[in-house]
Amino acid sequence: MAHLLHSLLADDPSARPSTAADVVHALLPHARHAPPLPGFHTPTPNAPFPLYATAVSLLPTDGD
Repeated sequence: MAHLLHSLLADDPSARPSTAADVVHALLPHARHAPPLPGFHTPTPNAPFPLYATAVSLLPTDGD
C-alpha cells in the first residue's frame, strides 16, 4: 500500500499511475475479504450484491 501511495504522490508525473484503472488494480488486493462495516452496512445472508461482489473479488487481475 505504501508503494501505491508514494507513486500517487510522485513529483515526476511519469512515475505516477497513468490511469484510474491502474490505481484500482493496485488497490484490489487490499480490498478483498474486507469485513462488513458495523453500523453502516450489514449484509443479509445470500443477498445478491454481496455474493456478486465476493465472486468478482476472487477473479484474477492482470497482476495475479
